[in-house]
Amino acid sequence: MILLILYLLISVLFLLYSQSLLFDEHPKIRSIVVLSGDFDWDTAVRVRKGLKLRKKHRGAKFIICGKFKRNLMLEIAKKQRVGEIIIQDKSTNTYEDALFLKELVKQKNTFPMLIVTSQPHLRRSLHTFVKVFPNKIIYGFSTNDFLNIYSPFLPSGWLAVILNIFKDIKYNGKII
Repeated sequence: MILLILYLLISVLFLLYSQSLLFDEHPKIRSIVVLSGDFDWDTAVRVRKGLKLRKKHRGAKFIICGKFKRNLMLEIAKKQRVGEIIIQDKSTNTYEDALFLKELVKQKNTFPMLIVTSQPHLRRSLHTFVKVFPNKIIYGFSTNDFLNIYSPFLPSGWLAVILNIFKDIKYNGKII
C-alpha cells in the first residue's frame, strides 16, 4: 500500500512538472514550430498536433525542425495540404533547433511563436527558445503523452523527465 501511494505521489509530481508553462488559448499565434522527436511515432504525434493547432490559427507559419526526421515530418504535413512549410533541417538537438531557427526566421514576422513537443521535453525546449530568442513571446504546447512511454504515470516517463531536467540544467542553467 505504501509503495502504491509513493508511486502515485511521484507520478503526480512529474505530471505537475511537465504540465507547467503549457499553452493556453491566445488570440494571435504567428508561427507553429514542431520539434522532431527521437522516435518516428513521437515525431508523427507532434506533427499531427501542430497541424491541428494550425487549423485554429489560420495564417500561422508552419515550421518543422530537425535533421533526422525531416522527411517524415514533411510527408505528414504535405498529406494535410498545409501550404507553405518552413523547414529547418540542420539541427540535431533542441539548442540547435532554436539557434538555426533564429537565422531562418530573422526577417519573418514569427512571434508570438508556439512550440509543439512532447510533455517531458516542453519545459526544457521553452527555456532554450527563450534563451535564444530573448524578449520574444514564445508559448509551448504539449502533445499530452498519457498513453505512451512518456506518460508521467510510468517509470519510463519519469526517466524522460529526469533526463530533461539534467539537460535543462546543463544547457540553460535552470529547471524552473
